[in-house]
Amino acid sequence: MSTHTPVQDTDLSPATCVLHRTSVPAEVGLVCDSHYQALSSLLRDIEDQVATLSPVPSLQQSSGTRGATLCSQRAPALLDALVHTDPRVGTGWAEDADDALVAGRTLSVFTVLHKYASRVRTYRGLVGRTRTISWREWPYPGPVCTEQCGHESCHSLAPWHHLSVPDTDTISSERDLLTRHLTWVAAQHWVSDLHRDLSRLMRQLENVNRTEEPKASPVGLCPTLLDTGECGGKLWPDPEHGSVYCGRCDRTFDYQELRHLGDMLVRQGYVEVYRAEWFTGVPASTIRRWVAEKRITSEKAGRKLTVQIGEVEQIRDRKRRRNGLSKRLSNAS
Repeated sequence: MSTHTPVQDTDLSPATCVLHRTSVPAEVGLVCDSHYQALSSLLRDIEDQVATLSPVPSLQQSSGTRGATLCSQRAPALLDALVHTDPRVGTGWAEDADDALVAGRTLSVFTVLHKYASRVRTYRGLVGRTRTISWREWPYPGPVCTEQCGHESCHSLAPWHHLSVPDTDTISSERDLLTRHLTWVAAQHWVSDLHRDLSRLMRQLENVNRTEEPKASPVGLCPTLLDTGECGGKLWPDPEHGSVYCGRCDRTFDYQELRHLGDMLVRQGYVEVYRAEWFTGVPASTIRRWVAEKRITSEKAGRKLTVQIGEVEQIRDRKRRRNGLSKRLSNAS
């Protein structure tokens, strides 16, 4: 049994969520309700992802390759899956720093969960998991009756002994502890570290299990004016609702606001072709053809082609007016 005095962590209570870059009210401890639900979902999803981890390599041919390599040239198991389920992790000091598997950059699921579960036990004065071992002990050697003999003398000579011993912590036990104490965890100053590590671990597990969702690309920067100035957060497309939303201030721009938002993005200079396609409705292939025909100006941002939304809209509107005039002339004739 634990006899130490619980050490209470510093309980900070700011008015804003520590996981938001802007002023969003903290509703549960130090985080907003959306981030609290996100932490709860991350814990559940990580346990589900671990349950589907398999070190058996796939025989499926990778795209862009001519064919499978020889068996002697392939690893006998998926090393990432082995590292995720192994509590032993490297420090990066004695191992090759270029090897993510041994240098600690590939996270061990148990190590991450156990790190924060141990803090909960320490700060809240919780006793570790135990299990009871029971056995019967006879005071002298020799043959004895079975337990079903019914003799009181046999039962009195062989009493039961019980002993509580520490039980082994597991991924499920650590996840369960963090979930049950998540409200308290959300009020600790290290909740941002927990969110960062869980998010990183989840991305790695999804990559190994190949369950990650297609990565969306931002379409611009949020022009919303806040108390501290312009938000500047990345705008992400929401095709299901035909809108875009800011990942920083959570503002949503609906269909009616997209045209106005596109005009504001023009002031930001050149944007990538896929962003121009999103706001103008002109296919990216058409925009590239107009660039090749030198009908609109362009710039290269690394390997990516960038154009101005305003120029694309001008040519689009000009073609629409021309097509409308042609239809009226044909109808008049």
